[in-house]
Amino acid sequence: MLSSSVFSSLAHHGRRRAAFRQLSSKVERCGSRFHVSPRGRQQLLMGCVSYDPAVHDIWTGIKSYLNHAMSTGGSDPFDFCLFTNYAAQVRALLDGHIDIAWNGPIAHVMAERGLRSTDSLLSLGMRDVDRDFRSVLVTRTSLSIRSVQQLQDRTVLAGTWDSPQANVVPLYWLTVLEEVQPRIVEYNVDVGKHGDTAAGEVMLLRELCAIARSGSKERPAGAVLSKMMWDRALDGRLDGVDPALLSEHYEIMPDAQIPAFDHCQFDAIHKAEKTELLEDFSSALMQMDMNDPEQERLMCLEGINKEWVPPRQEGYDIVREAMDAGTGASSNQRTATNLFTVKSSFLSNQRGTQKFHQYSQQRRSFSATASGMQSISRPKTIAVIGAGVAGLQTTRALQSHGFHVTCFDANSKVGGLWNSNYVNFGVQTILTMFCSVPNVVHPIQSKVPKQLYEVQDFPMTEVEEGQYPSAVHVQRYLERMVKEFRLQDFIQLNTYVESVDQNDDGKWEVSIKHLNGDGSTSTQERLSFDYLISATGLYSNRDAFVPSDIDGMDQYQGKILHSSQFTDASIANGQRIIVVGGGKSAIDCAVEAHRAGAARVTLLSRKAHWPTPRKIAGVIPFQYVFLSRFGTALVSAHRGVYPDEGAGKAVSLFRKFGWPIVGGAFYAVEALFRLQLGLFGERSPKADVVDDFYGYAHVLNSDLQDLIKSKAVDFMLGEISRFSGNTSIELSKSRTSNMDADLVVFATGFKPNYSVFSESIVKDLNIESDGLYLYRQILPPHVRNLAFIGKAATISNISSYGIQAEWLARMLNGFIPQPNTDMMENEIAAHKEWSRSWMPKTCSRASLILLHQTHYHDALLRDMGENPLRKSNIVEEYFVPYQPRDYDGIMASPSGAIPASA
Repeated sequence: MLSSSVFSSLAHHGRRRAAFRQLSSKVERCGSRFHVSPRGRQQLLMGCVSYDPAVHDIWTGIKSYLNHAMSTGGSDPFDFCLFTNYAAQVRALLDGHIDIAWNGPIAHVMAERGLRSTDSLLSLGMRDVDRDFRSVLVTRTSLSIRSVQQLQDRTVLAGTWDSPQANVVPLYWLTVLEEVQPRIVEYNVDVGKHGDTAAGEVMLLRELCAIARSGSKERPAGAVLSKMMWDRALDGRLDGVDPALLSEHYEIMPDAQIPAFDHCQFDAIHKAEKTELLEDFSSALMQMDMNDPEQERLMCLEGINKEWVPPRQEGYDIVREAMDAGTGASSNQRTATNLFTVKSSFLSNQRGTQKFHQYSQQRRSFSATASGMQSISRPKTIAVIGAGVAGLQTTRALQSHGFHVTCFDANSKVGGLWNSNYVNFGVQTILTMFCSVPNVVHPIQSKVPKQLYEVQDFPMTEVEEGQYPSAVHVQRYLERMVKEFRLQDFIQLNTYVESVDQNDDGKWEVSIKHLNGDGSTSTQERLSFDYLISATGLYSNRDAFVPSDIDGMDQYQGKILHSSQFTDASIANGQRIIVVGGGKSAIDCAVEAHRAGAARVTLLSRKAHWPTPRKIAGVIPFQYVFLSRFGTALVSAHRGVYPDEGAGKAVSLFRKFGWPIVGGAFYAVEALFRLQLGLFGERSPKADVVDDFYGYAHVLNSDLQDLIKSKAVDFMLGEISRFSGNTSIELSKSRTSNMDADLVVFATGFKPNYSVFSESIVKDLNIESDGLYLYRQILPPHVRNLAFIGKAATISNISSYGIQAEWLARMLNGFIPQPNTDMMENEIAAHKEWSRSWMPKTCSRASLILLHQTHYHDALLRDMGENPLRKSNIVEEYFVPYQPRDYDGIMASPSGAIPASA
């Protein structure tokens, strides 16, 4: 007999089965509602850039209208999706992911330039306010500027670099058509939205007010912006902009006839099956009526004055000219076709004839088909290896351009070597020393003041101006940078990249290990990416080099460390210490060992080298001599001009005819350094000061010199030849044959490590005995979809890495044409010839830029269409050192990036 509980259970299960059958029946009846069907022939998908939250609301309303007006009794024929930037929207149109793009003028021309040979672009319509859009040139009334020629060499403010109304068109008119070369200061905000937010113009207007309020007689002389934003400012409709100040201190130059152009337009790729639907879409828009209250509301929200109007192409001629002028593109380019011109036949393949101009200062490129270049598909997913200084700036640049980026780092914190290194590790300029040991990079860590170690647009507040940050300061700074630029969502910490390999289709297979807190492996996985960026810098802790072939090392009873392991100076207390090396890490370790109470400290170096004092002659900060254009010109005249077409013919002539003067100047520098730093006897260098700097260099304070004078630290030439006995060490090429030591610290550098790559990739990288040569220090010519950020050795590497990262992001976004293999090989050949003609042979000579960093930055800036002359006047330009803040405004601001977790 069954118990009541069993009957109860059976009844319960019966009810559950009945409920399940009822649910199944409902699912069968409505399952199709949840089915994702492909977009049909009778459906249009339009893309528009979400430059404002209102965009969604506007097009939700217009969508409702269009689906009613275009309805055929079936499913809704129209829908829209939002993009964070125009480059992504244009790519989606060209790839067929959307049918229509609501394009601005720059995007319209980008779509024309990106067409496949078999495709044609159709224009469907525009707003009445999009026709004859105008820009204005405003000038300071106190300057009484009546001619644009009076702006020559004066400062002119402009909006975001990809804004047609506040930058591209008016600056093309000014610098090319009017042949005036002012100093341009741009306000780059919301890059990628092509000026739609007008945020750069608002910042420009606020700056004009601030200058007027302060009574400053300095720059600027004027500014270019849209007439629409100027009118809004004078009407008092912009927060933080005082219309009274503007009207009192600035005026529109009446004779400045900046060409008008057409603004937004609906673009579509011709597809025969969509022809009728596109006509219906366009006709429905044209029929919207301001007399209908709801339609009037939507049209006003979209900024329409009276009506939608048919498309036209002649209004974009000036935009095409301006964009082509910066790329050297052929004037024989296809333009779009107006839908109303050809109706449903779509047979026309008109070609516009645009006049070609070349900027005297090259503008940015919006094309990917310039001469000597090859097109590159915008990668959908990008992997970055390393979350140190190089990796963080790379991630910042990529996410600002809207890429789906994932940054991997094996450490538990960002910062790379700043997170953990030897005691008293401070701001360093990573150089390289003479490599007597094959394939070993030696980091010469040269302390620099905080103003030389800042990220663009992000001042370091952890220390005061002129102070030298410690590793703790820099680590805090980098962690604050991650929060400021919202990078945390793009970074996977405790994730070790074990290996990478490339498929035949160019995609990368990345094998990673997720690590536990103790370093053990938690999980493993293999991920696929379209593009790979190695941003591990010049060296890393896991590549630390300690010689292993010295006799008797295994019998030594003392302790042997690499400098990167010397993290607790207290272990030196009461010990006899030998520090091997002559670079900044060796000097730091020797100084800290003494401070910790070492019984004896010996600094053992194979050669004596030229240090650079922080203040030359105790007065002039070293950067004023070595990081100014004047100093770079002297170095170039002495030892070689950087191999770039813009590096300076005048310097080449000076080098050819003025070498006796320059040689004498550097001989005087050597004499000054010798006296100031007491470089006599064993400490007297034998090499030329510039040659030696490119093999082995560091900037010193007086600590070591004072300790050597007081005999607290003994500097000795020589090398360890053998470990003998418990703590006995035999020396060679030294003034003594042996000595005892309880602790030996090898400040002997780091081995380059490319083991993460497969053998075939390493072979294609063609790593030579003097290093890895890369195009622009970024791209390998024979491995596609791969880049390196952080391989260039400069004085202010943090600044260089930021410029490199922005250059790469723009190239991947199509704003800089992709160089072809021949172009890359030619540039690399020129670089080899330059460096090998005079630099000491080191295992990383390929990466050495150092004192030529300003010319290197100039090359990258010219590629991006940026003005390389960043100072306010000619005196500052040539005699004031370049610092990271001089490159503020170059990197894009964060805008709608896709986090790694998306």
